[in-house]
Amino acid sequence: MSIKRQILLWMLVITLIPLAILTFQGLHCAYMAIKDLQAQRLRSVLTLRRQQIEDWMAKWLRVIQFLETSPELQAVLRNSENQTARKAAVNLLDRVQCENVYFQSLAVFDENWQPLAETAGYASSANKPLIPELKKRLGAGEKLVLGPPKAQPDGQIRIFLARLLKLDDTIKGYLSIKLELNDTLVLSGKSYDLPRLYLVAADGRYLVLPTAGKRFAGTFSSLPKSLLAGDNRLVEYRNYEDTPVLGQAVRVERLGWIIVAETDKATAFEWAYELGRRALITAGGALFLILFLAFRVSGRLSRPLQALARVARKVAQGDTAQRLEKFGDTESREVAMAFNHMLDQLAETHKRLVQTASLAAVGELSASIVHEMRTPLATIKMNLDALQKKMDQDKAYIELGQLAEKQVERLETMLNDLLGYGKPIVLKLQTVDAIHLVRETVKLVTESADKKQLELQFPEPEGQFTVTADPEQLRRVLINLLNNAIQATPEQGTIEIGLSNGDEVQFTVTDHGPGITEDAREKLFKPFFTTRSDGTGLGLAIVKKIVDLHGGSIRVHNRKGAGAVFTLQIPGAK
Repeated sequence: MSIKRQILLWMLVITLIPLAILTFQGLHCAYMAIKDLQAQRLRSVLTLRRQQIEDWMAKWLRVIQFLETSPELQAVLRNSENQTARKAAVNLLDRVQCENVYFQSLAVFDENWQPLAETAGYASSANKPLIPELKKRLGAGEKLVLGPPKAQPDGQIRIFLARLLKLDDTIKGYLSIKLELNDTLVLSGKSYDLPRLYLVAADGRYLVLPTAGKRFAGTFSSLPKSLLAGDNRLVEYRNYEDTPVLGQAVRVERLGWIIVAETDKATAFEWAYELGRRALITAGGALFLILFLAFRVSGRLSRPLQALARVARKVAQGDTAQRLEKFGDTESREVAMAFNHMLDQLAETHKRLVQTASLAAVGELSASIVHEMRTPLATIKMNLDALQKKMDQDKAYIELGQLAEKQVERLETMLNDLLGYGKPIVLKLQTVDAIHLVRETVKLVTESADKKQLELQFPEPEGQFTVTADPEQLRRVLINLLNNAIQATPEQGTIEIGLSNGDEVQFTVTDHGPGITEDAREKLFKPFFTTRSDGTGLGLAIVKKIVDLHGGSIRVHNRKGAGAVFTLQIPGAK
C-alpha cells in the first residue's frame, strides 16, 4: 500500500472517527440538556397552573361555606313551608350564581331530597335529580362530594357538586351546585414556543383541552400511565392529534384531576437537529479536505494529524481543557482554529446550561421555602409577643422569649436572602450621583454603627462622580458591605468609605477588623459560604450577582495592620 494511501487511511481512522465520537457525544449531551430544560420549563408552568386551579377551588369552597352559614338557607331549612323564606333563599342562590361564572345552577333540597330553592338553570336542567352515586356517598357521611364530569353537546364539561347542610349537628338538607368548566381554567399556549395545557379527570377523561382539541372533551385519553398517575417526569408520547410530543403532568390532589403540559418534540429539538445537520456537513467537508491534502501534501499532514488525534483522544477521555497548537501552514492552522472553536463553544454551552439549571433550582427552592415557612414564622412571632405580654413579671421567661424572637427574625432574614438570590434581578439603569448615593447609604447604617460607637468616615471628594446603575440595587450592595464592616470592626473603631474616579468609579469600604484568611477570600463570594455563626452565606453572593449585572467588578484584600478592604468598580455614566 502506498504511503499516500496509508496516510489517507490513518487520517480517516485517527481524525474522522474521534471527531464523529466527539460529535455524537456532543449531540447526546445537547439532547439530554434540552430534555432537562424542557422538564424544568414544563414543571414551572404546571406549578403555576395547579396553583390557579387550587385558588379556583378555594374560591367556590368559600362560596359554599358562605351559603351553608347564610341566614336565608338556615331559615328555609328550619321552616321549609315558609314561602317568604323560600323566596329569600332563591334570591340568594340567584345572586351567588350571577357573581360566580363557574356556577351553572344551584339548588337546595330537604333531607328527603325534595327541592326547597333552586335557580332557573337548575330547574331546566336535564340532570335535575342528583345522580344516585352522589346521594349514596352523601348518605354514607361524606360532607362534600364531587361528581364525575359530563361532556355536553356544546363541548363544555359540567360537574355536579353536593354538600350536606346541617343545623345543630343534624342533617337538614343538601346543597347541589352544577359547575361548568371552560378553558379559562387552563390557559393553553397560543404560540409555538408555549406549552399546550389541558385537564384530565382521575378516570382518564379529558376535561379541558386547547381549542383545536375540544371535540375530545369528555372522552377517555390515551395518555401514558405515568402521566395519568401524576408522575412528575418528562415523557415522550403521541398526543390526541397523533403528534410526537414531550409531556409532563402534575396532580391536583383535592380534586384528583391531572394537569398535562406538552410541547412538540420537533420544536423542542429543532436546534439540535440543525446541529446534527451541520455536523454532517462539517464531516463531509473534513473528508474532502483530508483526501485533497493526502494526495498533495502527505508529508506535511503527519504532524498536524498526530496532534489532532492526540487532542481528540484527550477530549474524548474528559480533558476538555485541551486545545490544538497553531501550525505553520494555513490549512492546518485553520483546522486547529475550527477544532478549538468547536471545543470552546461546547464548553461555553455546557457552562451556560449548568448555570441556568442551578439558578432555576435555587429560584424554585427559594419560592417553595418562603411560601411554606413565612406563614408559620409569622404565627410563631405573634404568639411569642402574646406570651411575653403574659409573663412580664418573670425575667427568665422574658429572656427566653426574646431569644426565641431573635431566632425567628434570623430565619426570616435567611429566607429573604435566599429568595433574593434565587429570583432574577431586573436592573432599572439610570445616571446616578455616586457621592449623593454614598451619603444616603451612610445615613441608613448610622444607627447600627452608633450601637458599637463606630465612626463612619466619608471624606467627600471634589468633582463629579456619576455611574450608570440601578440606584436601589447599588445602595443594596453598599449597605451589605457597610453592615459587614460594622460587624467585623470592634467597638469604638473606624470604618472608612472612599470614592475615586477614572475609567470606572471606584468605591472602597475599609474596616479595622481581624481581616480575611486566604482560604476564606477564595470562597467569599460563593453562595452559602459564611464565616459567621449567624450568617446565611448569601449576602456577598447577592452583592457579586448585582455587581456582575452592572458590568462591574468587586475584590477584597487585607490592609496593612488589621482589617479588610472591599473595592467595588462600576462603569461610569456614558
